[in-house]
Amino acid sequence: LPETGIGDPRAAAWSYSGQVLASASQAQEDQDARLSQIATLQGVYYRGPVLRGIGASMKEMVVRLEHASLRFLQGEMEEAALGAKRAEGALEEQQHRAAAESDAALSQQLQSHQEELAKRTREAQKEMEAQAHAAREGRDEVLRRADAAQAQVEGLTVQVQELVAGREELARQMEGARQEAEAQAEAWSSGRDELTRRAALVQQEAEAGAGRQEEREEWAKQMEHAQAEADEQLVLARRERDEVARQAMEAQGEAEAKAQHLGEELDELAKKVELARVEVETQVKRFDEERVVLTNRADEARAEAEMQARTFDEERAALANQVQDAQAAVQAQARTFDEERAALANQVEDAQAAEAQARIFDEERAALANQVQDAQAAVQAQARTFDEERAALANQVQDAQAAVQRSGTSRAAALANQVQDAQAAVQAQARTFDKERAALANQVQDAQAAVQAQARTFDEERAALTKLLERQREAAEAQVKTAGQLSAVSQDAVAEDLAQRDKQKVLGLLLVTRAAHASGACLMTAEKPGHDHKGPGFGRGMGEVKSVT
Repeated sequence: LPETGIGDPRAAAWSYSGQVLASASQAQEDQDARLSQIATLQGVYYRGPVLRGIGASMKEMVVRLEHASLRFLQGEMEEAALGAKRAEGALEEQQHRAAAESDAALSQQLQSHQEELAKRTREAQKEMEAQAHAAREGRDEVLRRADAAQAQVEGLTVQVQELVAGREELARQMEGARQEAEAQAEAWSSGRDELTRRAALVQQEAEAGAGRQEEREEWAKQMEHAQAEADEQLVLARRERDEVARQAMEAQGEAEAKAQHLGEELDELAKKVELARVEVETQVKRFDEERVVLTNRADEARAEAEMQARTFDEERAALANQVQDAQAAVQAQARTFDEERAALANQVEDAQAAEAQARIFDEERAALANQVQDAQAAVQAQARTFDEERAALANQVQDAQAAVQRSGTSRAAALANQVQDAQAAVQAQARTFDKERAALANQVQDAQAAVQAQARTFDEERAALTKLLERQREAAEAQVKTAGQLSAVSQDAVAEDLAQRDKQKVLGLLLVTRAAHASGACLMTAEKPGHDHKGPGFGRGMGEVKSVT
């Protein structure tokens, strides 16, 4: 967001706050590094006014390290001001783009609704045509089945008629055979009577002509032969008559069986024809019901399409009202942003006053660096002087010992006293140096304790700031969820404006935290004895810190 002014505002705000915290952490690490450099001075031996000067310089360094955050904060606030200007331009651009996108979205939504309505109408029409085609095919199938059943009935009727005609023909044949058999039986019966009559005549003639014995025997034989032949012919005729009667009975039974079978087939066929007729009537009734259902569906689809068109008009009007409300909300947010930008400008002016203190701190830091270099040179010179004096003292001791060996007892006693005096002076100087070194160690420990207390305070404030940012993020997400009825463009504009306000709140809170931190450090250092807190720019900075707090 500070670079382009566009994109995801919440992510950009969190990224920027993370950069601010990272910069603060880097400043804390730099401060720890400087304190570690100061702690290395514990191993150096100081004496005299150099020790006191370096101790005071260390106190001032601890105090002035706190002022380094003001300069860093000033850069951040200037960058925030530039980002605010870019965000304002991006907000205006997004407002214009949101209006254009809103109109385009409305047109696209109307077109999509119309396309969906046309698609559903075509699908309903296709479904109706498919159902009508299926109904026509079903009706044709039923008609084909009815025609086939009718043709089968006609064929069976023809077969029944043929069977009836055959049965009548068979009955006529049987009647003719019976009459012929009866005629033959009558003929045979009349022939036998004729033979009987002729036999009686022959017998009479035989009796009349008793003399003709041989002829009478011949006639008797012929009569017996004729009687036997007549009996045989009668038996054959009776057999043929019985066979013809049996065949007639069998033919009659077979004809009756065929007639019964044909009757059963006719009954079955009549049942099938009745079922087919019922099925045809059912299919016709179902086709009528489906036609009514399809007509109702078409009416319902048309009514639903009209209702959807009215609903879309209402939704479009509601969406237009929501867009107007969102634009009014964005304008109100823009006015609030102008007010907050003015407040941020006032904060930037306050930070510009802190810039003067930062420049003074740079100058004093350079002077302090020169003092440290001078102190180091003085310490090295004093160390060399101390080494020279110690070597000279050792030489004096050696000379005194040699003089004692060359001189007498009185002179030896005087030299021994001088040696003792020199050793006592060296021990006194060593004790003084130990005291000064202990005082320097105490001062360094006090400075370290103050720095550690400041570090803990900074950690606590950073944790509090992180919690506050988390609560603000949750509140922003809740606001975004609550504004779910707005369009996507309006949501982006409102979320970006909320992110801008969160960013300004974060910067203001960081300014107050840093200022309070620096205020506590200055007051803590001002309580140290011998520290002049009336330096150049210090009183004005304290006043500004109190006012900001």
